[in-house]
Amino acid sequence: MVNALLALGYSVKPRTTIYLDPQGHEQLLIQNGGMMAPLRHELHAGTSLYKYTDAHTQPEVYLSSGWWLERRELDRVIAFAEHRRCPEGYAMRLLGCVPPEWGSNLDLVVRVRLTCDLLALRGLANSALGKDAKGSTVIEARNDLAAWRLPQLYVPGLRDHQSGRPTGHHLRWFQREGSWQVGNSYSWIYRVTV
Repeated sequence: MVNALLALGYSVKPRTTIYLDPQGHEQLLIQNGGMMAPLRHELHAGTSLYKYTDAHTQPEVYLSSGWWLERRELDRVIAFAEHRRCPEGYAMRLLGCVPPEWGSNLDLVVRVRLTCDLLALRGLANSALGKDAKGSTVIEARNDLAAWRLPQLYVPGLRDHQSGRPTGHHLRWFQREGSWQVGNSYSWIYRVTV
């Protein structure tokens, strides 16, 4: 149950999970980001997974994050960037609904190979809102357009769902195969036109 909530974009940390609505009833936080209608997805040992992240982030941080792409989705991001003549990181931001306020430049692609079979959740990117001291960004999922649909993977168990700290499972489940920097000369989304 917790893994499905995380994949759907809910926070399940005890101190931020419950709030009181105007009638005094306890409610879960509003969904933000995540994926729509996640389904079980089997991943086999030897499969490569990919992630866009920040080149200045430590491997311990990005390898322990549950959000990944398979090769066909990586190719979709690259093709979208080439067709739109935009940086790959920006294409990932649009297709994956990753607001810049979430703290990643998306200027590095990392590839890992699975060392064991894993069960993940797979679904289309969901709309997201990012806020920080400078402002906010809303990225609407455009799953109504085939070229904008980006299925993502959520691999549960990489971080403790209460503390958010890495569990160390990435050290056993992933073999890092490499990384390469990609363009992301602009990260902010002011208006997206189709």
